[in-house]
Amino acid sequence: MARVTKGIGRAFSGRIDNIVFVSYGERTYVRTLPRERKPSEWSVDQKNHRQCFAVVMRYASGMMNSFVKPIWNKAATDTMSGINLFVKANKPAFGTKGRVEDPSMLRFSTGSLPPPSDVKVVMSPEGTNVVMATWKNQITNPVRSLDRLMVVFYDTHELMKPIQTEFMRKDEQAKLNLPDNTGKEIWLYLFFGSADQTAYSNDHAFKITIP
Repeated sequence: MARVTKGIGRAFSGRIDNIVFVSYGERTYVRTLPRERKPSEWSVDQKNHRQCFAVVMRYASGMMNSFVKPIWNKAATDTMSGINLFVKANKPAFGTKGRVEDPSMLRFSTGSLPPPSDVKVVMSPEGTNVVMATWKNQITNPVRSLDRLMVVFYDTHELMKPIQTEFMRKDEQAKLNLPDNTGKEIWLYLFFGSADQTAYSNDHAFKITIP
């Protein structure tokens, strides 16, 4: 049964026979209901796709409070919610079995702020758990020069929440301490966030090999 909300012609949702009406924002979409198929009819590729998609959705749900709501929801559009954007951006990192196969494809931030330019990350001579990040500040806007460097550390055992550092875009360098109990390899993701945490940039991924 279809349902009209907000007055005639404003919003329309529901199902009539095999036609589905879906309202999102100010738009209404019409879709054909696909024929239900038994799992025994699915191909191997279809089974892998469904399994992978289910894993990515669980992964996204786990990131809801730390990444989706504070960052990705701010980039939502009339046709794409924050969690859908997050799932679409991160699905390429997952293999057919639903595991993260390419951490370089993981995405933790998106938005309208300019990303870091010419970013480099190297191990610091000060110690095995310290890295130096450098970038070029090509932004003349004084407000943007105050954007804070944000960091995410990721390995196969633990995912940390985004960390707002004390370093600003204008500093062009940052000394970062790696988490305790880090193994021989860890992934580092850098991006900028506005001082009031209302806007963010896309992130850059770096693989750190600890000697």
